[in-house]
Amino acid sequence: MSLYFYIYCIKLIIIYILFTFILMPLFQNTQLYNHIFFKKAYPEIFEPGTGKFFKDISFLWFEQKIIIRQVKEKYSLYNLYYFHQQKYQLKQALRSGRIELFVPSLKNGNNFCKIDKNGIQYKWRKGINLSPANHWPSIFINRRTPGFPSKKQRNIINHLQNFPVFIVRNGFKEIPIGVVTSRSEKNIGDILYNLYRDYCIWTRDNDIYSIGLFFINPQDALEFQNTIQYKYPRSTNELNLSTVAIKLNAAYMLNRTSPPHIQFRFIPNFQEISKLLTTYKYQKSVKFHPKQIYGNTYFQGQPIYIVETKDSEKDQSKSYIFTSKEVLDTEWNYIEKQNNSKNYLKNTTIIIYNLEDFLCDLEDKDDLSFHFFTNNDAYKFINQYSISNQSGFLPSIYESIQQSILFTNVWAKRIFWALTHFELIST
Repeated sequence: MSLYFYIYCIKLIIIYILFTFILMPLFQNTQLYNHIFFKKAYPEIFEPGTGKFFKDISFLWFEQKIIIRQVKEKYSLYNLYYFHQQKYQLKQALRSGRIELFVPSLKNGNNFCKIDKNGIQYKWRKGINLSPANHWPSIFINRRTPGFPSKKQRNIINHLQNFPVFIVRNGFKEIPIGVVTSRSEKNIGDILYNLYRDYCIWTRDNDIYSIGLFFINPQDALEFQNTIQYKYPRSTNELNLSTVAIKLNAAYMLNRTSPPHIQFRFIPNFQEISKLLTTYKYQKSVKFHPKQIYGNTYFQGQPIYIVETKDSEKDQSKSYIFTSKEVLDTEWNYIEKQNNSKNYLKNTTIIIYNLEDFLCDLEDKDDLSFHFFTNNDAYKFINQYSISNQSGFLPSIYESIQQSILFTNVWAKRIFWALTHFELIST
């Protein structure tokens, strides 16, 4: 036999030893091996493995089918060990949006028996397998409310300048956003995928989102600030957290133009809701708006009290909106003087509605004529705030200098901490 034959046999023996004693044990500890076993052990949950190497690789790094249905057989503890290994990856895929969940429709010939038999199938997109884009990248386009602001919305913005709402902000004039923990724990792949989904696919918030809060009562905002300071004392003291008043039109614009997965919500006056459900709703002069959702123990949104007046000479109507029934009762003299009528409120029905739906209804109206009244706590807070915070050229320069000092102070402390602290590696 020739020398080439012996060399060829030696190569085969080396390859066999390398594959059997080195590569195969390493492969058994990889995700791919567990994935192929997992699909074969759990055909009711995941699409069964084919046993073909390259096809199973495509399942692992391109797309996998998930079948949700009732499992009748019991699994051994050995199989459940691999289930827990895959469960973490499944959670991450759900959080990052690579698995798009939906509720199956009973239309198109589907019924409960068919769904129970075949299960519900979902696609788990992996790697470079991305969902098709719905539109061009919308970096500078408002996708939450396309075309905002329209002509009617500009008119609403102009009418909401004199009503205050309250926010909690830091020394950089930033509103703290409540972020879900699962959205903050991501790797670089999930971050890039979410950017693609937010700017090329997103049309509405179908999954978890972050929340910014607007308060009608300043006492609720102060309580929220105290809660943040109690839970995060170091950060709040470092960033100079405070409660300030802003105009309702600014809150309205943020609510309509917030980025994907960030929503701004109005937090109602809880004391007012309590009084409304226990006392005010039983008064004869009040009536709930037909669209208002309420019950014996609940009320949707921030309650407002609408008093509509009409000038018979000019054939014009005007609405007075109150966020507090107590303020409405004390301001009735003002409305009577405007209408030249005594005991006007006794002959007028007060409509109870909520602020959020009221603003939505205004977007369909051409003529706007209304006046807002806030609560007593807001009046007191604004008076104190206006005394302690003066507006002008010099105060604005002083405020910008304070922000620069705060920025330098915060980052100097963080850099010093990073250079002087280290984490012990657990063994």
